[in-house]
Amino acid sequence: MPSWFPYYIYCENHINVHDFQMWNFWTNLIFFAVGFWVWRQHALPRRVLLTALFAVSGALSFVWHLTAAPLALLGDMAGVFVLMTAIVWVAFETLLGWRRQRIMAAVGAFLVACAAFKILDIGAPALEQDSGAFIPAVLLLAGMGWHMRRHCASALMLAGGAASLALAIAARSEDLAFCPFLPMGTHFIWHLASVGAAFLALYAIRRFAASATP
Repeated sequence: MPSWFPYYIYCENHINVHDFQMWNFWTNLIFFAVGFWVWRQHALPRRVLLTALFAVSGALSFVWHLTAAPLALLGDMAGVFVLMTAIVWVAFETLLGWRRQRIMAAVGAFLVACAAFKILDIGAPALEQDSGAFIPAVLLLAGMGWHMRRHCASALMLAGGAASLALAIAARSEDLAFCPFLPMGTHFIWHLASVGAAFLALYAIRRFAASATP
């Protein structure tokens, strides 16, 4: 890990030889597991694109946690945000029935909010590892759940996704704080809970799409 890196130093960097992060590395398999599930959901809109994005995001995260190279970090973050943006797009398209122009405006506003939370630490100055950038996604999932409250199952899945992503953000932020008590840290929970949130959101979308099909 370069000495000038201010962030993205994990508990596992301190306990493993050659900085190999076993927990942070292998938990990326969840990207491929959920991607395989997505591929099998024929009622899920844009499943081919989503499957590819899960695979790419998982592969990029594998590379980052294996190499700790700055360029790999950029790839890892880009993969996560592209995947997240695609899920948000599909949610607006399927759950709200919006058209492309409106979706583009909403997705643009969502990404601006993410950038604001990341760069300016709006409302989240205590969150480390740039975790504040994901707060708008929690708020969006919670809002979508409320909007879908007449569709009980989908609403519960979206609310569960918001809770899972909130847990993921906490695990990402507090990894180093847990080093004395949990040698592997908590970053691996970020992988499991954030992809779990994506799974719950997509499950809600698939369920709604299937019910809306004559």
